Amino acid sequence: MIALIGAIIGLFGAAIPEILKFLNNKEDHKHEQAMMDKQAEIEKARHGYRIEEIQVEAEARTDIEEMKSLHKRGEVSKTGIKWIDGALGLLNGSVRPVITYAFVTLYFLVKNAQYQIARENMTTWQATKELWNEPDVGVFSCVVTYWFGQRGMRYVLGKLSETR
Repeated sequence: MIALIGAIIGLFGAAIPEILKFLNNKEDHKHEQAMMDKQAEIEKARHGYRIEEIQVEAEARTDIEEMKSLHKRGEVSKTGIKWIDGALGLLNGSVRPVITYAFVTLYFLVKNAQYQIARENMTTWQATKELWNEPDVGVFSCVVTYWFGQRGMRYVLGKLSETR
């Protein structure tokens, strides 16, 4: 009987380390699987960030190429004759300001005519207050921000890109 109990204990005694090793390996495999899942998630996130970064770079390159194209179209080809090249350069560089001056002059003339008509029935203060309203402020601010806001925005965007 003692021999039988000894044989059973010997049999199971030899199996206990193997069972413990199996359970330990099972836990190790679970841990390794969890680590691999986390690494896959991290790589997936990195991949997404990289794709986003590539898209932003491509958009920036497209914007730069578009600006270069616009500037190239605006350039005047040289004729070799100094006074003609100077006149063409002056004309090319003055298109926007001349159009702005023309519209501001036209706007002033229309407002002046409205003022003269309004002065017949109102005091100077009432006519001025009546003519300078919200749409006029909008037009005025549009012109001012067009000419001065572009430089400010370029400065701000330049500072923002430097901080990245």
